Amino acid sequence: MADVADKLRRLRIDSAAMRRPAAAPEPVPATRRRVPGAAVAAAMMVLAAAGAGFAAGRAGERSQVAAAPPVVVAPTPTAPVASVVAAGHVVARRQATIAAPVTGRIDHVEVEEGQRIAAGTVIARIDDAAAAAQVDDAAASLRAAHAEIDRLAARRREAAATQLRFDTLDARGFARGADVARAAADVAAIDAELVRARALVDVGAAGLAGARVTLSRMVIRAPFSGVVTRLSAQPGEIISPVSGGGGFTRTGICTIVDMDSLEVEVDVSEAQIAAIRPGQGAAISLDAYPDRPYAGRVLAVVPIADRARATFRVRVGFDRIDARLMPEMAARIAFQDGART
Repeated sequence: MADVADKLRRLRIDSAAMRRPAAAPEPVPATRRRVPGAAVAAAMMVLAAAGAGFAAGRAGERSQVAAAPPVVVAPTPTAPVASVVAAGHVVARRQATIAAPVTGRIDHVEVEEGQRIAAGTVIARIDDAAAAAQVDDAAASLRAAHAEIDRLAARRREAAATQLRFDTLDARGFARGADVARAAADVAAIDAELVRARALVDVGAAGLAGARVTLSRMVIRAPFSGVVTRLSAQPGEIISPVSGGGGFTRTGICTIVDMDSLEVEVDVSEAQIAAIRPGQGAAISLDAYPDRPYAGRVLAVVPIADRARATFRVRVGFDRIDARLMPEMAARIAFQDGART
């Protein structure tokens, strides 16, 4: 308890100390008050000198920039930008399915698929026994017509001699008028037969020429140079220029494609066709060779729209054709903004 009372006495507030006036603050010496003003002035002088140096440096730079000659930058050519992109396929402008102009049985087929052939190459031969017999018959008829002319010419010479004799006798008064008239009639009749015989010779010559043409048609030849892409008939089959005989008669022997006539056909929508014109440049990309682009140009815009698809067909030619190009390849065309020069 004594300890608690002692602690309470220590906590007592001294009222006398509260009534004493507070001590005045210690005065600051005059030298200590002047030091900050001098430091500030020195700092301002340093900053002014630095500012003057910076301004002088900037002025020098501006004078150097003003004195430097102007630099002319040449415009960099940019690649043409694709305006329209369309998809299509490689097609051959010149291709044909070769058929026989006559009906007959195929004896030989001289070509194979993938074979490159020249114009005039024999593709197939048709059984020509009947055609050869017709040629022989026409030739014999022509020879008979010539023989008839020879016979009539001999008769006319004889009739002319008889007529001359009767005319001589008639001039002397020793011939009857009937005999003279008969001799003249014989000569005229033979002349008419000669006219007919000469016409028969012409008919025989024409028949022989026709038979030879028919015989020549038994040999089927290539109309132009190209590659055989499809073989449709084999030896022993019947070929005909018209469809007939159900599924046992062929109408074509093979298909030939001129690889030098390859181009790309694409469909361009009606909304974009105004941006396409002949001669316009195009970049051709094939799905088979995506890393090998081809340069090309617009050959033509076919002037008729597809009503169902609302598109126009556009033909695009290759600037250069190589052996990689084949018909029916898928292709994408990027038409350029500017026309090719």
